[in-house]
Amino acid sequence: MQIICLSRKPDGYACLRMRKAAESRGYSFQDLNPADVDICIGDGIFLKTEGKSERFKIPNVHKCALLPRLGALPVDHALAVVREFEAGHIRSFNLADAIQRTRNKIHAYQVLGNRSVPIPKTFVLANQRELDTVTDALPGGKYIVKLPVGVQGIGVMLAESRSSLASILDTFWGLNELVLVQEYIEGAAKDKRAFVVGDQVVASMHRSARVGDFRSNVHQDGQCTAVELSEEEARLAVRASRALDLDISGVDIAETGEGPVVLEVNQSPGFEALESVTKVDCAGAIIEYVAGF
Repeated sequence: MQIICLSRKPDGYACLRMRKAAESRGYSFQDLNPADVDICIGDGIFLKTEGKSERFKIPNVHKCALLPRLGALPVDHALAVVREFEAGHIRSFNLADAIQRTRNKIHAYQVLGNRSVPIPKTFVLANQRELDTVTDALPGGKYIVKLPVGVQGIGVMLAESRSSLASILDTFWGLNELVLVQEYIEGAAKDKRAFVVGDQVVASMHRSARVGDFRSNVHQDGQCTAVELSEEEARLAVRASRALDLDISGVDIAETGEGPVVLEVNQSPGFEALESVTKVDCAGAIIEYVAGF
């Protein structure tokens, strides 16, 4: 079994852990930086090494898998690389279409909402005329503002009043940005991250925002502890991941008075904090899932 990890950070925690998990199970593991890849459409993938461009050789497509770890950076070229592997009948975990769908929050929320996955009440706003409708529909006087693309808590803001919301929206509309506005959920500052592989929640943790912040992301210095999800929360996490056609995902869940809701789904979830607080071998779960497909 040959596993190719497509990532700009081959020395990052996730890639190193997956390499160790793969090699300890007798599988070949190869790092591939998308920045080093050229695509000749219809003629395959070429790897740039030492000033030369040579065809990327795969010994056996039936015993090869691609693991994209595209993270937060722009991914148009990397997605093209994933699609080129897929065109060559290499199975990708996750598929390019699923990555693209999930990275765009508008598209992701549309898919989740249309699959009856509970999410916060969400509006997509294009201009100021819609502001009264939104503020009338969202209770509490606080609002979450999100850009369509962003991870690790980047591009997520809290508006603590209608006037603050209007100011934030004016700024982004002035930059021709489309904006999402969501209801503010008190429990979102203490959400739960479910690490989903296939149809299973492999590990889960409770995340709390640092003092003075409303974002519980680890990259925003949120605090993490191990937690056991309820059956309802675990089913919801798997439903959300499968709705977006993901093999591997991080699903963020918050509790409301009406039950749990999905805040976001991440197509390239980190798992350093998860492994640290839960002692679960997340990397091993990924490799075993890929090898067993």
